[in-house]
Amino acid sequence: MNIEIDESGGGGPSDLSINELHHNRPIISFSDEYRRLPPGLTFPCTVAQLSVNTQLNRFPHLLAYDHSRVKLDDRSDGDESDYINASYVPGYDRRRKAYIAAQSPFNEQTICDFWLMVYQQRVHKVRSLIYLTAFHIYCP
Repeated sequence: MNIEIDESGGGGPSDLSINELHHNRPIISFSDEYRRLPPGLTFPCTVAQLSVNTQLNRFPHLLAYDHSRVKLDDRSDGDESDYINASYVPGYDRRRKAYIAAQSPFNEQTICDFWLMVYQQRVHKVRSLIYLTAFHIYCP
């Protein structure tokens, strides 16, 4: 595949064949795609498994991978940990840090960490994938 950078500011690939486009791939169902995912943890998550951070994970099998985790900056509360159970997710446009996927906060510390992350990462929109009745307990 030959990709040329458009110097005029467009920035998109100018030489793609139709066979290389995402929509030309075989169509598989969501459940088939889910079944193809490898089981368990596929990358190191050593920071999430540190004893000081385990109480910050809602579930022991859903952890932030070391290579994609969001790190909290300096904290005013004196806590030296930069850990939050949140990961950067690449976008369709191939930006490595297009989105952040985070566990829902479940106690006072994780609520504070969540909103600190939102502030530090300059998040403009928060989408909750849990029932609103559970979300309202930590939504200002």
